Amino acid sequence: LANAAVDADDFERLATIGRRRLVAGDFTGAVAALEAALTLWQGDPYADFPDVEFALHARTRLVGIHAVAVEDLAEARLESGAITAVVADLERLVSTDSSREHAWALMMRALYAGGRPQDALVAFQRARRALAEEFGLVPGPELRDIERRVLEHDPELMVAHRTELPPAMRARADEFVGRAVEQIQLVGGPHVVG
Repeated sequence: LANAAVDADDFERLATIGRRRLVAGDFTGAVAALEAALTLWQGDPYADFPDVEFALHARTRLVGIHAVAVEDLAEARLESGAITAVVADLERLVSTDSSREHAWALMMRALYAGGRPQDALVAFQRARRALAEEFGLVPGPELRDIERRVLEHDPELMVAHRTELPPAMRARADEFVGRAVEQIQLVGGPHVVG
């Protein structure tokens, strides 16, 4: 149990670091941290304690963190242009939890960026069907937006479209939340006139 707890703590810590790096625009750093986190994931957490209440709660929480880490890794890889393993990872995730709309949207982006627009649209239909049949839901705004962009052949879906922040700014990324103009100026984007 002690080793499992240590692995779980290390997994959660690395997943958190990966998410922070992704949000900060450090896609390379995010990939490294998230890959390290996911290598610690070995099967069902606390499987030796199926009926112990603390293990049930811990397992549910860790499974949720794992799903977000898989999505974050896929997004970091997409943003850095490395899309090869993204579809397979997301396919595994949605096969266990088809309610994860962000995973479906990322899969559609990866398929489209990989030159498979028809498969991206098939993924949307699969997601729509699963959400309707299993949960009585319709696709949310993110999925509908990706479908629209695929149908319109949005060129931004073909390439990584976010720029990594310069290293000096990554540490200060939290200071710029909600300050899009300053972020664009920092990464050398277009000048915005207010």
